[in-house]
Amino acid sequence: MHTWVAYYIIPLFALANAGVSFGTDLQIDLQLASTVALSLVLGKMIGVFAFSYIGIKLKVCTLPGDLKLSQIFGASVLAGLGFTMAIFIANLAFKDQPIYIESAKIGILVASIVAGVCAYLILLVASKKQNAN
Repeated sequence: MHTWVAYYIIPLFALANAGVSFGTDLQIDLQLASTVALSLVLGKMIGVFAFSYIGIKLKVCTLPGDLKLSQIFGASVLAGLGFTMAIFIANLAFKDQPIYIESAKIGILVASIVAGVCAYLILLVASKKQNAN
């Protein structure tokens, strides 16, 4: 039951409550949607990894146990997955502009999917390398 809930029910619930429309009459600003998607994936990845790396190099923190930087990188890509706060900010930023709100939501959804798939692949490769050693 845990597998069904974790991988199907909760993501479906989150998507249904995100308010993303998938109608045939959907009007979106493609430039805004792609900018939002790219910003979420790259911005969160760069921010999380850069500050983690800087903290390690300045000896403010250390990597626990046998954790590798490649796994930190995978986790930083995974940070692009969260979309609830991004949708909240989009609703505030584009309060009276429904086309922009829908465009941002589509970009956020695309970013979440891209970040999730990329993070999975990066962490899969990183864990295989670690298990080989």
